[in-house]
Amino acid sequence: MAEPASAAWYCVDCGVRLQPDHAFCWNCGAERWSPPDPVDSPPVVVTPPAPANLGSIQLYFAFWAVVLLAWATVDLAVLAAPDLANPVPVVTQWVTILVKVVIAFLHGGAYYGIRARRVQGWLLGVVLAGLWSLVLVGIPALTLLLRRSTREEFGLA
Repeated sequence: MAEPASAAWYCVDCGVRLQPDHAFCWNCGAERWSPPDPVDSPPVVVTPPAPANLGSIQLYFAFWAVVLLAWATVDLAVLAAPDLANPVPVVTQWVTILVKVVIAFLHGGAYYGIRARRVQGWLLGVVLAGLWSLVLVGIPALTLLLRRSTREEFGLA
């Protein structure tokens, strides 16, 4: 290995300065240490585990977030242009709009959390899919989220 002329070498055992041509320490007799050649060591290749196939589960949550926001917008338009024949009290309309917006944001959080493979996104997705399964829509999403491979993807196995 060619060494630059300005390289200063020291003994790894006693700390004495060595000359570039010395193979052993002149003070303690220890063999001169040299870093291994980078050519000699094979490169370390780290292969990440294959991601779980989540299919379109992320789009499921994004779809419901958009639908709920659109629905809340329609309700807001109805509230802004009141119909005298509409028997629903204004407070009830505001509560309905607020609930739809909150649920839409929860779906958005599940979408981004699952997309980024965060445990919080998975948990939020499971809770929302469990609630949707009460009306049979969330059963496929709940089944996919509770699979072993999906749980392992989020570090929950």
